[in-house]
Amino acid sequence: MHKWLYLDPYAEITFNHSRGKCLIFNVLDSKKYLFEGEEYKMIKRISENGYSTKITNSDIKEYKSLINRFEDNFFGGIYTSIDKPLILYPIINIQKNLRKFKKISYRDQGTDILENLLELSIHFKNNSCIKIDKIIQLIRDAENSSLKKINVFIDSYSLNKEAVEILISFLKTAKIKTYIEINIKEYYSFINNLPDAKSNEIFSLQVIIADFDFSEKIMEEKNIRIKFKISNEEEYNYYFNKISNNIEYNFEIDYSKADANFLSENIYLNEEDIQDIKLTKQNYDANKMLNRNLFGKLVIKNNAIYSCENSTKAIASLDNEINLKQILFDALCKSNYWFFTRNNIMPCKSCLYKNLCPPITENELQIKKYNLCNVLAM
Repeated sequence: MHKWLYLDPYAEITFNHSRGKCLIFNVLDSKKYLFEGEEYKMIKRISENGYSTKITNSDIKEYKSLINRFEDNFFGGIYTSIDKPLILYPIINIQKNLRKFKKISYRDQGTDILENLLELSIHFKNNSCIKIDKIIQLIRDAENSSLKKINVFIDSYSLNKEAVEILISFLKTAKIKTYIEINIKEYYSFINNLPDAKSNEIFSLQVIIADFDFSEKIMEEKNIRIKFKISNEEEYNYYFNKISNNIEYNFEIDYSKADANFLSENIYLNEEDIQDIKLTKQNYDANKMLNRNLFGKLVIKNNAIYSCENSTKAIASLDNEINLKQILFDALCKSNYWFFTRNNIMPCKSCLYKNLCPPITENELQIKKYNLCNVLAM
């Protein structure tokens, strides 16, 4: 009979080989365990041998503390048998499906690819030439998709009045939850022409206030939410002192304007914060392979379609004939953003917590800084 030191399949391992450290994440209870030195070497040996390795009595004495930690926390231990135990340890291969997509000759066959569309954002910027008919066609084509949320960002209502009103009228019948954002300067003109944006339950209306552009009058409005965009403590204190108890509100940091100290004090995660993160196995696995913040989202601005807000490379143009399935195929196979994980960028890719941290956000892409934490500094 032989003795085998094993890890259970729900013990996920992340290594930093250059530093001789590893982290085990127990997906059943979200607890995390750090190892280094000789214990790291033994866990590396277990990982390289299919989650179990033969050990001697000498090993049992040397690694007594490690074995006790495995057994006391119920994610591994010693197994006695003649044959090596079979551990079905976790392996994910999403690339297999992508290779299958690339072999399909006709992108419009089947509806499975439509399941990858989760969210659509539409920007009305300072131009009046938006092709609203193509946008409505795209939403109609998404009838059999997984689209559950539409965002409408109105930077300029006055220049896009007709297009906005056509879209809002259509969306009342589309029955897809729609979140409208409009700046306070344009709000009153917008709501006077489109009162349904407040009264229809299909819509959620948010008014943006920034740069101290505040009016007491807005606090009297009903069925809206206010978003205060801030970049420093002075702005936060100014708006906070203006808030009425009768209105819903939230604060959003403008990452492009905020300085490093303000971000560090209000946004950065500490190691304790990451240790407290609770993740299901599904979300943990997803973090390794795709970006849960960006996956499934399409963005329309300036008559072009992008796979995220900060992308500079369009995957389709409204000036051409559009095919939603082809657009989604290109987002899956040609865009990096839907699969832009912390495994892809420094310094996160060398961090033991890379699969536990929240996925990369649009804000991080905007400022091109990905380690908004106090765990790794670069």
